Amino acid sequence: MIELGLIGGFRLAGAQGDDCAPRSQKASCILAYLALSKKPIARRDVLTSLLWSESDEERGRASLRQALRELRAVSGAQPKAFLQTSRNIVELDQDAFHTDLSCIQQAIQRRDIVAFHALMSHPEPELLAGMDYIDPLFDSWLRVERERVVSGIARSALDVLEEGGLSLNEQRKLADVVLSIDPFAEAAVQVQMETLAARGRANDAVALFESYRKRLRDEYEIDESGQLRALARKIRQQPGQSEPKSIAAGFAEQAEINPAPVWPVEYVSGKTKKTADPPSIAIMPHKSQSDGSGSEFMSEAFANDLVSTLSRFSEWMVVNPNFRSGLPDESRLANLQNQLHQGGIEYLLECELKMQGERKFQVSVHLYDCNLTNLEFSQEYMVETHERLALLNEVSCRVASCVQNAVATSRLHKIRMRSDDQRAAYDFWLEGQHLLTQWSQSSETDKIVLFEKALALDPEFASAYSGLAAVLNSQWFVLPGKPPEKETMERAFAYARRAVELDPLDSRNHVNLGWSHLLARRFECAELYFTNAVNLNSANPNVAIAAALANSFCGNHVQAQTLCSRAFDLNPGPPQWYFAYKATIAFLDGDFEACVKAVTQASNVFPDIHGWSAAANYRLGRISLALDDLDRFYASLASDWAGERSPGKRQMRDWFVQVFPIRNSQQRQVLASSIEALASGKQMERLPSGAPALSSRQSKKTGLPPVGHH
Repeated sequence: MIELGLIGGFRLAGAQGDDCAPRSQKASCILAYLALSKKPIARRDVLTSLLWSESDEERGRASLRQALRELRAVSGAQPKAFLQTSRNIVELDQDAFHTDLSCIQQAIQRRDIVAFHALMSHPEPELLAGMDYIDPLFDSWLRVERERVVSGIARSALDVLEEGGLSLNEQRKLADVVLSIDPFAEAAVQVQMETLAARGRANDAVALFESYRKRLRDEYEIDESGQLRALARKIRQQPGQSEPKSIAAGFAEQAEINPAPVWPVEYVSGKTKKTADPPSIAIMPHKSQSDGSGSEFMSEAFANDLVSTLSRFSEWMVVNPNFRSGLPDESRLANLQNQLHQGGIEYLLECELKMQGERKFQVSVHLYDCNLTNLEFSQEYMVETHERLALLNEVSCRVASCVQNAVATSRLHKIRMRSDDQRAAYDFWLEGQHLLTQWSQSSETDKIVLFEKALALDPEFASAYSGLAAVLNSQWFVLPGKPPEKETMERAFAYARRAVELDPLDSRNHVNLGWSHLLARRFECAELYFTNAVNLNSANPNVAIAAALANSFCGNHVQAQTLCSRAFDLNPGPPQWYFAYKATIAFLDGDFEACVKAVTQASNVFPDIHGWSAAANYRLGRISLALDDLDRFYASLASDWAGERSPGKRQMRDWFVQVFPIRNSQQRQVLASSIEALASGKQMERLPSGAPALSSRQSKKTGLPPVGHH
């Protein structure tokens, strides 16, 4: 069995324990990429784009062949080969190797803390440490994987800590691992303080607290929680305490009754303070009288899940105060208002779970402004008790989507009453972002000006660079007939790449860099960036629908349909442009009926929208309806035409069938032949053999995962 080490640097040990790592670092990257994929299989063109994205195609393919030759030599020297290659596919044999990540997962599942600690004991316990700056695209993929894998390990360790039943030594070892990954994980700091105090080292426990407090204020300009502060006071008062549980006993109630004057905030991993400060949201479980059903505990768990989900969005900062709201109590209401104002918190998201009979929970969420007078958003969900943990996570995703819309609407209303001098960089960005989804020619200049104003105030505001890239990337359909300009595409690419460099954990930045690659017909690179985006934030419906359309253009119809359904599930009141995207996705998948239906729901959001329904109705044999749609297509496109002169019908048809970055030539031909046959008055033609290629129904038979899915 081959041993593949991924934490703390790449390692490859043969069946006899000998070091057999390839000499080429990019060959090692291929093994790491395959091992970290859900299925250890990838196309050669994807690997070429991942590791040689800045090389020309021929040179990249040659470099890949050389790396694979080295890997086949290493594989062939083992008792059982672990690598299989074909003309198009590279695959790891899952039965011939295992990774240290699987060992780490097994150790934590069986609560073998000694083994877990040993596996994570590296000078730099980071995924693929030392494998940075290999290739811009690989670097972006690696940043996302590091966040996913290492943060997952830290969360698993924290879960075991919270379950209890560990010895002091086991608690210390787990806390050591968590803090080596995330030095600001407060729960681990608390465990270390408790274990130090229990061993009679109260002074060391207090010193640890002071060191953590200083780092937190220096790095994030926030304070530790009231709960941790109360523990430090307790330790100072009882330096000889030996039982961790008795040390902490009673301080939670004290912290709640006498909250600290400074806003107590728990650190949310992955979020850093930016000059362009977004609005902040406090998440609180509703305090209610315990009914013995466990609903109060579930409210706490749901609040923590909301913190994790909402923290994936860059539209806000999430804080999790150690304070239960209990809004109906007037004295607590006044106290809470003061806390919100003192901490500069703009919104409060309150959540509550109540038993409804024996088999269901009612989940209630309410979003208030900082005065607790305006209810910005309210929703209720019903959850079966036997599936509550999985379903609560799904509810968190849906809540996040609704909060996204509510916060944007509320904030836009406020900033439109301010002069430019009163606005922050975030305010300019938010208004520009709002205009982006209006898809209007008249606002093209306004969007660019707003994002540039944001950058003037904060030159390292990643979202503003991403916004500029989005404006330039959307001109191909917002300004129909405008000839594509190489300079514009290069500017968009530079803006998008800068956004990813500044904030590699914002999914929208990966979406816009993905579009830059897709419009340049670099399909493999585009697939990887859209996969990154979905992996970073599967709760954002705008990311899901954008990735769905991109996968459709790339020919990955199973993935496109899955993501499209996900977007509509997360956003129950979708804007019209969602339906326009859905129409394209359905047509390219060969579902012409769904395409026509989506176009009717999209209204006239894009000037070309009726071109899709014209082609779809033609394929369905509805010639009269198709001709009506074609006339609407001509009229709408002519009124929005941005070319040098008024277009003829032939010119508009040529633009329509050529402008979309459709990877598969047969699918492009289905669209083109439908429009041309309809325009020339021909009866419906038979579809070309095999078209539309790789529909979702056909892809399911291949046995391969959708491209770019990890």
